[in-house]
Amino acid sequence: MARRIRKRVLMRLYDADADKYELRYGAEQMPKARDAFGMASPRYPVLDVGCGTGILLRELGMMSVGLDISWSMLRIAGSKARAELVLGDMERMPFRSGSFTTVYSLTAVQLAEDLVWAMSELARVAKDDSAIVVSAHRATEASGELARAAAMAGLHVISEKPPDDSNVDRMILCTKHPQ
Repeated sequence: MARRIRKRVLMRLYDADADKYELRYGAEQMPKARDAFGMASPRYPVLDVGCGTGILLRELGMMSVGLDISWSMLRIAGSKARAELVLGDMERMPFRSGSFTTVYSLTAVQLAEDLVWAMSELARVAKDDSAIVVSAHRATEASGELARAAAMAGLHVISEKPPDDSNVDRMILCTKHPQ
């Protein structure tokens, strides 16, 4: 019950802030997208988990899917990006296992109730030998736990980029190998 209430509060907060999101955070989000593409070039189909207003999706184009918990964020993303958009929860994604070749999730996993569960969902929807790029804001506990959570979710961490002056997120590149 408390989990559902927390998710509803998050959804309402992002719905209320959607129109101002890029003014507040756009300059911060663009370097994250560049860093993510630098770690793993997109191979399609691509999933952007926590896509927000579609900053990353605009660079990806067709054969991309964006997932977000906020309808208002998706409305803005839909007006700016050519991608399929899905309203949903990163901890219970409505996709078949092994659906995506590249998965990005920038500054979203720290909002999960259970970081390992969220990373397990990223792993589940990724195809074998796919690239998964995940970031968490350095001011969150999740930032220091990303690599451990990825390993617990069965992912192999290939590289890690700590936060710096140009990007406030810790970012990891993982891969999913066949079990």
